[in-house]
Amino acid sequence: TQSIGHYGLSKRNYTHFTSPIRRYADLVVHRVLRRLGERGKNKGGKGGVDGQAQAPDLPRMAEIAKHISETERIAQAAEQETQRLKLIEYMLWVSREQPAKTFEAVVYDVQPIGIFVELTGLQIKGLVRKEDLPRGQRYFVDTAKKEISGQAGFSIQAGDTIEVRLHDIDHERQFINFELAR
Repeated sequence: TQSIGHYGLSKRNYTHFTSPIRRYADLVVHRVLRRLGERGKNKGGKGGVDGQAQAPDLPRMAEIAKHISETERIAQAAEQETQRLKLIEYMLWVSREQPAKTFEAVVYDVQPIGIFVELTGLQIKGLVRKEDLPRGQRYFVDTAKKEISGQAGFSIQAGDTIEVRLHDIDHERQFINFELAR
């Protein structure tokens, strides 16, 4: 409800909408713009200009904006949860049908717990736990450099592409664990 401009376009007066059918926020914007366009031309009609619903006043618009934001966050969280469950379901299928299947993954973080990866092209994220790295050497984690290295020249850092294989799935936390495929 505040005119704070657009963060990327540096525009003082800016609005964006798609279609009044798609989102209630867009419908509210349409109503406000119509009211501004018809200012001083009260054409009567039931419910406002040309029989359309009246644009809400500022306090009501603030309520609507807050409600829309809250419900969009809930819907987005539900969508992400559903997507995560389907990805886990897919990985379970892979583990049964192709247990030795390897995946190309990009390292996006390195922490003391291990190497966080995302499978290329699948947008499936998971972890190669430090304890699941090849045995026989000590590993050192440099969180500032986002790098893990071992005594025998082993080194992986954020941005590296590696091959991984499904290790297990933590159903309770809905988290996928991988292991190095080499």
